[in-house]
Amino acid sequence: MKKYLVSFDLDTKEDRSADYNKVRDSLLGMGEVCKPLSNVYILVSSTIDAVGIRNSLQSFLKASDFILVVELSGVYASFNYVSVNETIKLIMNK
Repeated sequence: MKKYLVSFDLDTKEDRSADYNKVRDSLLGMGEVCKPLSNVYILVSSTIDAVGIRNSLQSFLKASDFILVVELSGVYASFNYVSVNETIKLIMNK
């Protein structure tokens, strides 16, 4: 099982809350998830690869939206992130 960071940015020229919810719900359905920042998710253990994750979420996106899926290696750095640092350490050590 691999860990992935998933971040997305939906074009906000109109109300996209329903689309945000669809992306979030889809991510939550892929396995254990941590949400350290707004529109940033960490899939703690996934059997789906980065391309599969992107393809699954892409069905909720428009041409002007963005998505990034990165496999995590276990090395990270943060700033002003005390409340979530312990959670991320636990995730990375799973």
